[in-house]
Amino acid sequence: MVFAAAVMLGVALEVATALTRIMTEPERPHYLQVIELRKQNYVATFEAFQQKLRSKKDRLPKELSDGLDLTLNAVADLLRLYRNDAGHPSGKKVDRGDCFIHLRMFVCYAQKLYLFKTTLEERTHA
Repeated sequence: MVFAAAVMLGVALEVATALTRIMTEPERPHYLQVIELRKQNYVATFEAFQQKLRSKKDRLPKELSDGLDLTLNAVADLLRLYRNDAGHPSGKKVDRGDCFIHLRMFVCYAQKLYLFKTTLEERTHA
């Protein structure tokens, strides 16, 4: 589960960077500076990404924009739960049923995030 969360964090950061494809030149540098801060926790990075995404949501295809907030929040929650345990183990055991559900959802989340990333990379800058 920890590996799935680590992979999901990597995918999420790739998607956050790909969002620059639909930004204007003036807004791109500040956004990249915010999401690439090494000492910033992923929650702050996610909030910057989510805020910028909301302002660009009308530029996404309907099949991606529908339910995107729900998917992104679910990914953030999954990362919060398991990345925190990976970095700061609590000794808490992951229930077999929960692990199965999270791993199954990981596949759906990863597919949607990569579709999102690919769609953004195909777009020209605004």
